[in-house]
Amino acid sequence: MKNAMETKLQQEMETSKTAVAEERQGLEELKEQLRRSKQDIESERKQLVEMKNIMETSKTAVAEERQELEELKEQLRKEKQDIESERKQLEEMKNVMETKLQQKMETSKTAVAEETRAGGAEGTIQESKTRH
Repeated sequence: MKNAMETKLQQEMETSKTAVAEERQGLEELKEQLRRSKQDIESERKQLVEMKNIMETSKTAVAEERQELEELKEQLRKEKQDIESERKQLEEMKNVMETKLQQKMETSKTAVAEETRAGGAEGTIQESKTRH
């Protein structure tokens, strides 16, 4: 009986050793999975940090482009104002020149008319002298 108990105890010990070995193996596998998961997480974290940096760089570039665009819009607006101002000045100058030209033409017409009248009167005076 002692032998049977020893054998049974021996079998239970072997079964326990096997169970412990299997548990250890399972534990080692879980540790390996955990290690891989940690690596994957770290790799993903690095990718996310990289993507965040890229996004920040893009945001900065977009902000700079917007600023440049706003500056160009402002420059264009000022140039349009300058052109419009210059156009108005030229229009005013044209109107002044047309007015002056019109006045000169009127003055010339008046002078021609007066010369014509004076010339006609002189001719009449000459005719009167010739008849007498």
